[in-house]
Amino acid sequence: MASTMHATGTGSSSGKLQSLPSSRQQQKKASNETVRSREAEIHLKVKEARTSQLLMLSNTKFLHCAEPFESVPHSLKHLYLSNCHFVDEFPEVVFKLTLLETLDISRNYMDELPATVFENLRKLVTLDCSFNNLISISPSCCQLKDLTELNLANNKIIYLPQEVGELSKLQVLILSNNLLRDIPGAVFAGPVSQSLLHLAVDHNLLLTLPPEIGNLAALEELNIRNNCFKYLPVNAMSLKKLTAFHHSGNDWLICPPNIDGVPGKMQSSYGTAALEKLFTYIHPP
Repeated sequence: MASTMHATGTGSSSGKLQSLPSSRQQQKKASNETVRSREAEIHLKVKEARTSQLLMLSNTKFLHCAEPFESVPHSLKHLYLSNCHFVDEFPEVVFKLTLLETLDISRNYMDELPATVFENLRKLVTLDCSFNNLISISPSCCQLKDLTELNLANNKIIYLPQEVGELSKLQVLILSNNLLRDIPGAVFAGPVSQSLLHLAVDHNLLLTLPPEIGNLAALEELNIRNNCFKYLPVNAMSLKKLTAFHHSGNDWLICPPNIDGVPGKMQSSYGTAALEKLFTYIHPP
């Protein structure tokens, strides 16, 4: 009886040991199938891009940085690489796509944007670099003469080069959620002053804006929420085309207080008249 029990127990242990490698093999097989499926999907998208000129590879983790860009057509105009887990290494093949008009490299882990982006991709119209770890942007950005939208939100930018002001077609500049303490006046003194329609610098560390803010003749929307503002320069009264002014979350010097019509600290103002009223109660120190 004991002999039978011993044999049975041995057989049970042996079966468990044999099942372990079998389980690992199944996991490896499933993983390989997932990789092959992903590669097939990527290559299909690349093939379709040859006619559509659009390639969407967002939310894809590449095993090799150059994969699968070697086969991407040079005629590609729109490329989306959001949340692809790029850190220090960026696929240099992308820099050869000189006809690109849209490049989305948001939600990665990059702390530097190669100057090659600006030197080679000169036909870019939209550039989205939001949700990365960028500290600054290269002065070479001024070479993007066709750029109309630049999104640098949710980075760690502490300095904005004055060359941004040379972007003569830029209409939308988003700098929300960074670490900016000031903006060089030269940014608003360049050609961008005639084209910029939307400026967002909310959730930074700004104390005020440079007097050159008044040069933004075409500006329609200004968002300066959640900074350290106490006042704005009088030159901002020149923003005659402003239709939306978001100013909550600042410590405005409102004087005199408690008068009907004085805008509260947690409000937005709409239209030029609202901005002018705001200035009636905000004065420089």
